[in-house]
Amino acid sequence: MRALRGLTILAALMLGAASPPGGDRYEVILFQPGGAPALADMNPRVLPIAMITRGDAKEAIYIETDQAGLARVQDDAALPPRGPMMIYKALGPRVPATAAVKAGAASLVPGAKGAARTYYLFAHLEPAEGQEQTFNDYYDATHLPEVITVPGMQWGGRGRLVSQTPEEFGAPRYMAVYEFKSYDLKATMAEVDRRLKEQITKPFPKGSVGRNLLVYYAGPAANSAK
Repeated sequence: MRALRGLTILAALMLGAASPPGGDRYEVILFQPGGAPALADMNPRVLPIAMITRGDAKEAIYIETDQAGLARVQDDAALPPRGPMMIYKALGPRVPATAAVKAGAASLVPGAKGAARTYYLFAHLEPAEGQEQTFNDYYDATHLPEVITVPGMQWGGRGRLVSQTPEEFGAPRYMAVYEFKSYDLKATMAEVDRRLKEQITKPFPKGSVGRNLLVYYAGPAANSAK
């Protein structure tokens, strides 16, 4: 297995369960080691990776487009192949956090003032052999709902791998993305870790997870494209 490091990674997630006029909508998250391509016609937001727990990508490009637009991203000459490409399609609509959780970022940083910043947490996971149903059932019913109780969480969503190039790359079959607000990224990460260690966010059933790779925290750029 080649390490998933220093590579271009494209993760595409369909927005919601319904398809608007003109076809399915996608949210495209492109990871690459710097040098963002010119994608102004696709309304990208460049997100520097604010904290990396696995992998070494430098930034993420966040794009909302339709299926035709997704094809243009893949074929765009401004996007030279720099490594394997992964595309994930959503397993359902985003799951929103409660209003109290959404507004709770300040509880992790006493005395915090002003507006909290928006970040994204990305996790790529592979179920253990023969445990896919157990893995998915637990993720949907327990793990994702527990993760989005961390103060400041806005929503969470999951995707399943539908394409990878080259085909033999061996990317994890599932990914999750969470949007959250934070006054101090390290404080939020510490709270995520505390909940895992104290099993407030309970572990997956024993033996159900095979690999857990590519966990990133991405932050907003100072001059995001509009």
